[in-house]
This record gives sequence, C-alpha cells and structure tokens, in this order.
Amino acid sequence: RPGLLFAGTDVGVFVSFDDGERWQPFQQNLPLTQVSDLKLHRDDLVVSTMGRGFWVADKIATLRDSRLLKEGEVPELFAPADTIRYRQNFRSGDDPADPDYPAPAVYIDYRLPAGSSDPVTLEIFDAIGDRVNGYTVKRDGENTEDDGSAQAGQGTTAQQDMALSATQFFETSDLKSGPGLHRFAWDMRYRGAWHEEEDRRYKNGPLVSPGRYTVRLGVGEEQFEQSFDVLVDPRVKAQGVSQDDIEMQLALQREVLSLIDEARRMVPRLEEAQASRDDDETGMADAASAQDTNVGNESDQRSRAEVAKPPFDTALALLETEEGTYMPPRLIDQLNYLYFMLSRADQRPGRDAFERRTALSNQLAGVREMVDDSLEQPLQARAAGSQPQKSVGGRNSRNANVSGSAGVSANVSEANQ
Repeated sequence: RPGLLFAGTDVGVFVSFDDGERWQPFQQNLPLTQVSDLKLHRDDLVVSTMGRGFWVADKIATLRDSRLLKEGEVPELFAPADTIRYRQNFRSGDDPADPDYPAPAVYIDYRLPAGSSDPVTLEIFDAIGDRVNGYTVKRDGENTEDDGSAQAGQGTTAQQDMALSATQFFETSDLKSGPGLHRFAWDMRYRGAWHEEEDRRYKNGPLVSPGRYTVRLGVGEEQFEQSFDVLVDPRVKAQGVSQDDIEMQLALQREVLSLIDEARRMVPRLEEAQASRDDDETGMADAASAQDTNVGNESDQRSRAEVAKPPFDTALALLETEEGTYMPPRLIDQLNYLYFMLSRADQRPGRDAFERRTALSNQLAGVREMVDDSLEQPLQARAAGSQPQKSVGGRNSRNANVSGSAGVSANVSEANQ
C-alpha cells in the first residue's frame, strides 16, 4: 500500500499511513526495546530486537486497507489475506522462554462502531456456497480480552437449531461483539465429532481443501462478506499431491467422522436406557414379591426379570473398549484410529483405508440395528406387562403369572419378527 511505512527505533516500532508525514506507535505486546531490523515475510511483519528475541506481527493485510483509517457508523469486515494451508505446526514448550507458535489460521479482522451492542455471528462458506462452519459470541457473561493465543474451535460450545436438530453455530469467546477492531482466527477446519465431554466436543475436524472461501459477518440484521483463498502447502505440492488427492482424502475423513459422531452418540442413549431397565426390573421384582408370596421361588423371580431383557450390555461392549491393560480396541477406538491415520499428512488415501472404512461402517450398522431393537423392546415389554391379569388362588396363581410372563416374551418376539 503506497504510504504505509514501518520504522524500527531504539524505543520500539512505529507505523505511518501517509508516507512518513505522521507516525504512531505500533507496539502491541512488543517489549520496549531497541529494534535492530524489520522484514515483511508472507504478509507478516518480522521484528528483530536487541536482546529480546524475534517477534512476528501476523497478517498485516488490514493495515493496507484504506477503510481502516475511516471510522464510520457501520461495521466493517476487512478482506482476509490468502493463507497457506499448513497441516502441522510447532508447539510451544513449557519453558517461558520458548517461542509461542500459533496454530495455522486465517485471520479475520472486523470493526464494530461505537455503541454497537447487536449480536455477532461469523460463517464460512466454500466456493459452491456450502456452509463450512459458523460461530457466535459466547453468551455466558461479557467477553474477556483476547490474548491472541486462542484459536477458533478451542473452548467452544454448540448452539443448535432445535427445529432442524442440527448444530448451527459454535459459541466462542474468541468472537467479540463490543465496539472496536477485533480479530478472529479461523483454524481452516470443519466441525469435529460429538464427544460426551463438553470441552472435547466438535474438536479436531478435518482441514478444508485448498480453494476459494467466503466469510460472512452478521451484525444484527446486517451482513458483510469478503472472499479469500486457502492455498496448498507448497511442500505438499512439491511431493506430487494433487487437489484431487486432497479432495478424496477430505471426503473419506468426513465419512469416518460421521461414523464416529454416530457411534459416540449411541453410548449415552444406551447407558440411560440401561439404567432405566435396571430400575424397572428392581421395581417389578419388588411388586411381584409384595403381591403374592406364593408366586414362584427365587428362580421364577429371576426368570421374570430376564423377560425381554434388551442386549444393552452387548451393544456397549461392541462400542467401547473395556478398561484395563492391553484390552482389544472396540468400534469407537477403531474408528478414531482410522481418522487419526487419515489426518496425519496430505496424501491420497490407499485402498486399505477405504476397505477399513467399509468394514467398520458395516459393523456400526449391525450395532445400530441392535441398539434400535434394544431401545424398542423395553417399551413393548412394559406395555404388555401392564395388561391386567385375573387373580386366582393356590397353585393355579403361580401358573397364571408364569403364563402371563411367557405372553410378554411372545409379544416381544412377534414384534421383532
């Protein structure tokens, strides 16, 4: 941008937007120290200091936008810089002296006018208009100051459209709604799978493929859009990995992720139904014992409790790995491992990956059928067991109750057929 200058001095960094006519500090969180050199590298401003290390101001594209200096009464969404799709990044260590390596992200800058209090949403769309992800401001209390370390999808909770029974937005404290200039770091990922633990829910989704994307900022009833490119990692391209390879990998990742999501959601449903069944069996045994002390012995009561018992335990055992040392991994862990292997590097998936997907998908289909039957049987059993029976005395009383129990079993068996 003509007129945009940076100056390194003995007391930090300064910036000018009018070719040096006026200067203003550009310190951010840079220590107040001598700056020995400046360099622009891949749209970042790299700063060398005297004794205080190297510092990087990420993605300064917004500083080149002339609208930055013209504060108005309407929100502004600035065009994000084209961003390289790096799959891996260095992680910061525990030592305070270790560099802070931010995860790869598209930095989205926007400004809200003074007095703005409207709800804020941010959505990402691909080149054909399909929605990739959506975010909204976290509602529990005021937003805290952003220290720049958080990434989109970290510490988020889901906001759902109950009519569609689908996740629409992720509530995140990284998205700000107050007046001023804000930055949101989109991690270039689709949403991940559901997880029983809320702080692990919808994390680690697959990276988007290289291509054209659009960000849509919603402020109240107004909407603003800007487009940008997600670029292929040049190292990946040099290895001969094509766009088609990445697209095929992404499609398989999303299929496996869908299976993981479904399998994980089955577990709490089964556990809830299992607990309900156990409560029902306890109540039925107590009621039968109180009604007639002459009805059967302990063996009869046990057989009554086992009538129409759904295979909850079997389904759970197929889904979840049993606790212990070197236990054989079950379906959810096997799916997790397949997804992990697919996500390690950009490459065309091999035949084995597709065959494994098909095998695990078939296994899940079998468990799904078992789960559906398991959740249906207790309802049928309770409905049949609630039918009134004649009260007869003596030994015939026992026979009548036993035949009634057999009738419940017959009803369930007939319904399953």
